[in-house]
Amino acid sequence: MNSKVREWIQSLFLIVAGVFVMTISYNIFLVPAKIAPGGVSGAATIFHYLSGKVLPIGALSFAMNLPLFLLGWKQEGRAFIVKTLISTALLSLFLDTLKLPIPEVEPLLAAIFGGAILGIGLGLVVLGDATTGGTDLAAKMIQRKVPHLTIAWVLFILDMIVVIAAAIAFSPAEGLYAMVTIFISTKLMDFILEGSKSSRAFNIITKKADVISERIMNELERGVTLFKGTGMFTGNEVSMLYCVVSSREIVKVKHIIQSEDPKAFIVVSEVHDVGGEGFTYNKPERSLFKKKSKE
Repeated sequence: MNSKVREWIQSLFLIVAGVFVMTISYNIFLVPAKIAPGGVSGAATIFHYLSGKVLPIGALSFAMNLPLFLLGWKQEGRAFIVKTLISTALLSLFLDTLKLPIPEVEPLLAAIFGGAILGIGLGLVVLGDATTGGTDLAAKMIQRKVPHLTIAWVLFILDMIVVIAAAIAFSPAEGLYAMVTIFISTKLMDFILEGSKSSRAFNIITKKADVISERIMNELERGVTLFKGTGMFTGNEVSMLYCVVSSREIVKVKHIIQSEDPKAFIVVSEVHDVGGEGFTYNKPERSLFKKKSKE
């Protein structure tokens, strides 16, 4: 079987599994408890209840995501967009068609267990090189217009807008439960992606160092260092890139490298006690006012 076909099959399996797990979180815990944990699906949950449960959440999510896909088509790789479109369509379909038993649990338990299950599902989808909504694309488009804000901050602002809207539409308690869900789902997603390790260092030997480094700096806002060396077997000059990223960015870096130079030689290693701009004690931090730096 062709390696690209095998890769697509593996990605689709992870995407379908992840979307199914996410649907369990929404339909069993989050939606019945009126918890809107940010993003497009969270916004759709609010509109669903404001309409008296007439408007289906899945259809609303897809309708809100579609314009973002059309706007972001030229800004992202085609394979990534197609996979994200598949995951979003599947999530919308599952949300409206998959009927699951709804247990009677306290809202706090719904926020905790819903967030944990949601994080696992999101992690599987990201491992499949996709996302489940257009907020990532929206954040990138906004960040291009407001460059002093990082993508991480834009995503945080978008999620907080949804959380505040939920607090206004439902009650302040629902907004607080949504924040609990966001926190837990983020932690579980990080664990699914790279266990308890939060950072990785990439050593990339490639003939397209300029293109790859530019994309990493622009799309992930991470610094990249270029080393010049000599291949001892061939005697030819080679370029090696070095960068450190968070666990959530590992799949994206690999996607960038594979799309630009499938023959690139990559070494990924664990990183401990990362310090400096963008990182604090192995925990990635983003600055609200500083622009990205180039090492």
